[in-house]
Amino acid sequence: MAPNALNHALIVKGLKQLQLEEKPIPEKVESNEVLLKINFCGICGSDIHIYEDGHIGSMIVENDKPFAIGHESSATVLKVGSEVKHLQIGDRVAIEPGVPCRNCDFCLQGSYNFCDEANKYRGLPSIDGCMQRYFVHPANFCHKLPENISLEEGALAEPISCALYGVQRAGVKPGDKVLVVGAGPIGLLSLLCAKAYGADITCVMGTVTTNINRERLEMAEKLGADCVIAVDKNDTPKQLAASIEQLIGKVDITLECSGSQTSTHSAILASNSGAKIAIVGIGADMTSIPLIEVLFRQIDLLGVNKCRNTMQLAINLMASGKINVKPIISHKFPLEKWTQAFDVVKQQKGFKVLIEC
Repeated sequence: MAPNALNHALIVKGLKQLQLEEKPIPEKVESNEVLLKINFCGICGSDIHIYEDGHIGSMIVENDKPFAIGHESSATVLKVGSEVKHLQIGDRVAIEPGVPCRNCDFCLQGSYNFCDEANKYRGLPSIDGCMQRYFVHPANFCHKLPENISLEEGALAEPISCALYGVQRAGVKPGDKVLVVGAGPIGLLSLLCAKAYGADITCVMGTVTTNINRERLEMAEKLGADCVIAVDKNDTPKQLAASIEQLIGKVDITLECSGSQTSTHSAILASNSGAKIAIVGIGADMTSIPLIEVLFRQIDLLGVNKCRNTMQLAINLMASGKINVKPIISHKFPLEKWTQAFDVVKQQKGFKVLIEC
């Protein structure tokens, strides 16, 4: 590390208050930790929720508890703790940001994403995240990247792992008709994951109000969607369900990545009896859906809490070529130009936006 290196970090100071600050470079590294130089950090939809709304679910931004934002990261190992055996200086890694206690009942049962500690996700209120130059993290939650995966691609391992967990929760298998609702980054990644799991027919549905939104549906087609549906803001759930059924028939699996009440409603109406709907995207705290349809047609609504045991799988699928995220990475900005980067995401331009730290 250069003696004059600076640890610039993007700090959440309060509602709609983000500020680039200089922090001390971490000096203390525990025996099971590594010191990392963050290379790239993706901007997630949850980062926008934190900035614009001041909360995400029950996690609330507090003015007296500033923290560095960001959790979709790749990094290079600068220092290793004395007990770390699987990593060495110079290794390139993807960071798994939810670190569990490894002692509670959930952890001991393997459901570590339910652990209270794991839900203190790096970069969510009020836990320091990865949109900074230097960062200390438990080594067991740093996943080594193979040579054929770039650091830019490595930063997408975490959102891919969340999409994979949604696909696993829904039980996507060969022969399934899969509807992906939402053509933003997590929707496009969910499409890639569904195809990797053998989905027979995939349909991506997304709202089109501008040419930018249309470009996202066009990208879905390039990534292998069998069909796409352009949603107008005035479309009713019944109209959308009819459009879905006309194209692919009744749906076996829906991966809901938009957070839209109308789209969730339409997905329920278009679902086959016994279908599954995985709620992958973050929407409003409260929503209205036709529960009577869920009841009588025995449709499973499945929550998807981040990821669990899917980070290494995400890396393996990228390394094997079964998932190619290169077309999705549309913008890269230096950390100093974070305002432009956030504006691109808020305006829904491009696809995946990365910050180079």
